[in-house]
Amino acid sequence: METRPAAWASRNQEPTWSKCVAPEHRPSIQGWASEQQLLRDMDDAGIETVILLGWYWENIENSKLQNCFYADLIKKHPTRLKAFASVQASAGKDALTEIDWALDNGFIGIGEIHPQAQGFSLGDPIWHQVMEHLAGKNCPINFHVTDPDSRSHPGKIETPLADYIKLAHEYPNQTVILAHLGARIPLRKDELELSEFPGNLYFDCAAAPLLYKRCVIQEMVGAVGSERILFGSDYPLRVFPKAQKLPEFTQSIQFVKESGLTEDELRCVLSTNAKRLFSA
Repeated sequence: METRPAAWASRNQEPTWSKCVAPEHRPSIQGWASEQQLLRDMDDAGIETVILLGWYWENIENSKLQNCFYADLIKKHPTRLKAFASVQASAGKDALTEIDWALDNGFIGIGEIHPQAQGFSLGDPIWHQVMEHLAGKNCPINFHVTDPDSRSHPGKIETPLADYIKLAHEYPNQTVILAHLGARIPLRKDELELSEFPGNLYFDCAAAPLLYKRCVIQEMVGAVGSERILFGSDYPLRVFPKAQKLPEFTQSIQFVKESGLTEDELRCVLSTNAKRLFSA
């Protein structure tokens, strides 16, 4: 797939994925990694376990394809690899069946979910059907969140920030993880007129170096506490495009380490929060 991503996307009806990984008229910062390269990069960075996130495919057949691939990986490397399942909620009952299949095959969550890219909104009945189906399953959800203030980039699609807050309030027992620091929602309380911040919201820092200065990690910890921030890399995306020719984890980890956190806060962000959420 990686040798001709645009052609694959065209055949498989995935225009958003194509814009992200093979943009026209500009170089791509998408990297590619084999199973063995991933494991080597983990070793080089001193990473014990990674959680693989699914893409927000527009076509459920591609969700199934990726989930099957991930299922094989986590069975081969059960102590090193865990996975979230790709889900296309617009598929209705087929989406619920895919969720059950994934959980039966060792997946620990679903996402990354990008409602606007996948053709629905968080207020649609098809999505609430998914939420009701997940009740009691101990299945965290990871959502893509677009910062409205971020510069234009290939595949950028706006995501209404208030929708995530409303969803978290409606389903207080559901763990919700907002990718890319959730567009810094906790720092926008006045803008979003937030009187109460949902306690079931967590934030991963995937791709943060592409979007923000290092101090953003410390600012987010100050707003919600270190227990609510999760390390994320967006590997194999080259989030330091001027310094990275190949994907790797080390610079993303260093970005967090140099953000001004205490040792206890760093331990939470880089390790203990994920163990607490995903070890059950």
